Amino acid sequence: MTEADTWNAFRQGDRSAFAKIYFDHYEGLLNYGRRFGLPPELVEDTIQDLFVELWQYRATTSPTTSIRFYLLRALRNQLSRHRREPLFTDIEHDTLSFTAEFSFEQQWIDSLDEQQQTQALQRALNALTPRQREILYLRFFNNLDYPQIAAVMNLSYQAARNQVYLALKAIREQFPANWRLLLALMQVAWTSQ
Repeated sequence: MTEADTWNAFRQGDRSAFAKIYFDHYEGLLNYGRRFGLPPELVEDTIQDLFVELWQYRATTSPTTSIRFYLLRALRNQLSRHRREPLFTDIEHDTLSFTAEFSFEQQWIDSLDEQQQTQALQRALNALTPRQREILYLRFFNNLDYPQIAAVMNLSYQAARNQVYLALKAIREQFPANWRLLLALMQVAWTSQ
């Protein structure tokens, strides 16, 4: 069953499709929501509210081919409502922090020990704004495309592309010799805290 089929079954009231969506995406939503620095209980409650509303309004939800995209955007909107202010109304003045931690295995960089790997990734992360960290998380961990990132973050398509470019440029400038390796580590190793 494709994602579109699962989503359509859910929209028609199929409880098993709804349960599948919940269990397949809950952890990812939780990881994404926690990165905004909000209390964990608020994030968990917001996700529960999101799924309650999804079930209540299932007949009027829009069709989608990417459930992950739909849910990430819905969660971001829900978190915004809880704060009673839009998230990131201005690219330069982030109103909500987005944090990230990376974990990985020794095999990724044989020449560095684990402590050096962690320090290199932390320097790369610290060089980025919270907005840039979120954009990289959406692009490389959740594999969202630019139109989806733009929709989730309430940006224009071009602004989403520009922010990804600026984040990659910042990493490349700080780590000119091994920026691709750092990016690969970020993509492969992004885990929850």
